[in-house]
Amino acid sequence: MSKHSRLKEARTVLKLTQRDVANKLSISVSTYRHWETSTEPNSFDMAERLCAVLQINLIWYITGKHMDTLTKDEIILIEWFRGLSEEKQKAALKLLEK
Repeated sequence: MSKHSRLKEARTVLKLTQRDVANKLSISVSTYRHWETSTEPNSFDMAERLCAVLQINLIWYITGKHMDTLTKDEIILIEWFRGLSEEKQKAALKLLEK
């Protein structure tokens, strides 16, 4: 299942329309519609906000894996990242974007 499908599934489970989600995120309906079909949020912050609105785990949205299916190394990396200050997390994410 793709990221796009996971978004649609989560939205459907909550019985929200695309407009409902867009309004909660203060974005256009067309932007959200594209996230369900072909694109994705342009920032980590927006992805986190999206997941909060849809009540889904960010890891599941990105990878399709639940935490219990992550490898030991993936779990270590996540825990390391969570231990960083917000400033260092942002710096690490900028490196990943390149």
